[in-house]
Amino acid sequence: MLLSMLHVCAPGLIAGEVPRRQLIVFGVWVGLAVPLVGAVLATRPDIGPVIERARPWIGDWWRTGAVPGTAPTGPPPA
Repeated sequence: MLLSMLHVCAPGLIAGEVPRRQLIVFGVWVGLAVPLVGAVLATRPDIGPVIERARPWIGDWWRTGAVPGTAPTGPPPA
């Protein structure tokens, strides 16, 4: 999965030359993602209530393969 992501984020990878702009953009995104993931792991928030509120929108996906959002009506949980 990581290799496919790198291939999409870095056009020209097969030819052996990745544009400098793409390397900088990729570095910025990784630089933002690492502290964010670290903060989530450090605080270990309780996501149980969010999952329970989202159950009507995601529950049918795993049982019948229906497209999410078609069974319940109204806006998704906040």
